[in-house]
Amino acid sequence: MSEFKMYYFTSDWFLGHIPKWNVWLDHLKGRLNVNMLEIGSFQGRSALWCLDNILTHPTSRIYCCDPFVETPTVPNSFNMFEIFQHNIRNHADKITILRGTSREQLKLDNFTAKHSEFFDIIYIDGDHTSASVLEDAILAWPLLKRGGTLIFDDFYWGDISSIDACYLGINFFLSAYEKAIRVVEKGYQVCLIKL
Repeated sequence: MSEFKMYYFTSDWFLGHIPKWNVWLDHLKGRLNVNMLEIGSFQGRSALWCLDNILTHPTSRIYCCDPFVETPTVPNSFNMFEIFQHNIRNHADKITILRGTSREQLKLDNFTAKHSEFFDIIYIDGDHTSASVLEDAILAWPLLKRGGTLIFDDFYWGDISSIDACYLGINFFLSAYEKAIRVVEKGYQVCLIKL
């Protein structure tokens, strides 16, 4: 990694989502005290976009939850934490790093108690197995404010007929919480509002 590069990304899966995020999150741009939780940060690409375009007020911040470890199924996942730190260095004062799995971090009593209905935005892009996506959503749900936006990534990722597909976990959550949500869009990403 060259020290002269401003950012370093081995992949940019987020770029194609920006037009929709501009629409979904427009009402929060530049507002005071907007808080976001991101489950699965990888190299920080989506976090950086949010910091540069949505969380622009000095009082707004993002919480990034990721174990930042090499994952055999994820290409170029070596030196994850080092790359993430390099990429976010200009925004480090507006980022809280929750290093560990969502299961470890979000189940901590002091985190849950302090952050009940705290987040305006939650983005779930962590472990892609159906059970893990469902668990992430259930753990994150009480942390989302009423009127807050929840975004799932990779709804159609992989073999959607597999018992392990994100698709299954997300669909189960949407069905179980049907009366408490308003679905904004259900495409490759799923965006919903908490009622």
